This record gives sequence, C-alpha cells and structure tokens, in this order.
Amino acid sequence: MSLHINSQIAGAIRIATSAIGLFRSKRACVAFFKERGWTRIGSGAFGVVFTHSLHPRVVVKVSARLTERTTRPVDDGFQEYANAIIRGWIRSSFAPRVYFTERLRGNDRVTVTVMERCLPCRNEEFVHRAERTAMNLEAWRIYDGYELGGHARRFLEILRQYGKLDIHKGNVMQRANGSMVFTDPLVLDRR
Repeated sequence: MSLHINSQIAGAIRIATSAIGLFRSKRACVAFFKERGWTRIGSGAFGVVFTHSLHPRVVVKVSARLTERTTRPVDDGFQEYANAIIRGWIRSSFAPRVYFTERLRGNDRVTVTVMERCLPCRNEEFVHRAERTAMNLEAWRIYDGYELGGHARRFLEILRQYGKLDIHKGNVMQRANGSMVFTDPLVLDRR
C-alpha cells in the first residue's frame, strides 16, 4: 500500500536532503539511493531517475551538470529548469511538478530533485510535433503547419530563453490523466 501523496513527497525530500548532506559526487548519491531500495527507472546523458515502492507517485533525479557521454559541448539545463519551476518563473501544465531541488554541499555541479512521476508518452504525434517545433524554434524558422500550436508552442518559446531545446521522446512524457509534460527539455551551450 502506498502513502498519501504528501507523505510520499515528504519522505522523498527527507532522503534527498540526507543525500545532499552526505555526499560530494553523483556516483555516491546514486549508490545511496540504490542501497535504500530505490529502483532506477531511467537515465540519460546527465542524470539517473529513481522511484520507490512506498513513493510511487514521485521520483528522485540525481543529475550532474556536465557529462562525458555527449559529443556536443553542452551542459545540462535541468538544474535551471527545476529552479525556474520551483521559483514560479515557469508556470504551465506542460512543466512537471517539482517539489524540491538542491545542489550537493561541496559540489554545485550535482543536483538532487524530487518531482512528480510521469509516464512514457503514448502520443507519438505530439512528440513528433514537439520535436519539429523545437527544431524550427532553434533555427528561427517560421511556423510550418506541422508544429505544435497554442499553449504548447508558447511554452517551448518561453523555455527557449533558458537554453537550447532538447526535445525528444525521452523528455516528453505524460501524466496519468494523459496531459503532456516536458520533463527535461533543455541543454546549455558551453560556447
């Protein structure tokens, strides 16, 4: 049996706060969550996402600002995205609910974030249109008719001011009610 959502959030924040105070590296944080029964459900070039059976509606993301896994000279934009959501600078149903985000003490390149759990996107047309919209926004092209329109397009236009859009199937997810969420849509150019 799972806990009430507020209890799930509070429990995840407690363990995230412990990790922040104890560790100085992403690798150590990842090991810490695994040792405490958290299951890895996703990973990318910059981060690892965990869930726990007692906290099924929230996830913990451990992310590093830099990575050696990409050939592009980019940094992760997730830290800026999560901070902008927490501070209320980004308000949209397309943004995930972020409950907590904090950098490790002694290593401001690694962040631990607690946020709502989203599901893989089943709407492939939405993903394709989001990818097309991001590509056109990055190239400063005019709307071509096969992009997202309305609020979704405006949301991506707003995100563009924070960094380069990184829209692909792994970063477009959905809530249980079917609404779309851009979970990690930014990278930052190092140039």
